[in-house]
Amino acid sequence: MGYGKRIDTLCSLLVKAETFADVGCDHGYCSEYMLKNDLCERAILSDISKGSLAKAETLLAPYIRQGRATSVLGDGFLGVPKDVDEVLIAGMGGSEIVSILSDEKYGFMPKRFDFSRCTTRKNYVDISLKTVDISIGILRSKMGNFTT
Repeated sequence: MGYGKRIDTLCSLLVKAETFADVGCDHGYCSEYMLKNDLCERAILSDISKGSLAKAETLLAPYIRQGRATSVLGDGFLGVPKDVDEVLIAGMGGSEIVSILSDEKYGFMPKRFDFSRCTTRKNYVDISLKTVDISIGILRSKMGNFTT
C-alpha cells in the first residue's frame, strides 16, 4: 500500500463500508486508502488537533470537493454520526479510546470498530470490558432488563 508498516497493517483490517469515520485521523492516510480503493462512499475525518486535521484536509482535498469526505474539528465522536458503518481509532492509548466510547454526550458503540494496538494489556482489557458494557446497555434498552 505504501503508507508504512503500521498504516498498511491498519488499512488491511478495514472493510467495505458505506460511511467510514477516522477518529484522530492525523494525516488522513487511512481515509485516503478507503476512498481511493472505493471501500467507502463517504469518509468523516475527525481530529482534536487543528494542524492534524489540516494535513488530512490537504491530502483529501479532491474527495472533500466531491462531497465524499467531510472534516470535523473536535474531541472524540463529536460530529460523527451514530449510524456510521465503520470507525477507526488509531494512535491513542486504551484509556483515551474508552473515554471516547463512553463519553456521556457523544459516546456510542459503532457497528464496526477498529482500533490500533494499545500500549498495555490492561488497555485491551479496558476496551474489551467497555465494549461489552456498551453492548449490554444497548440490549437492555431494546429488550428491558435481563439476567444471564
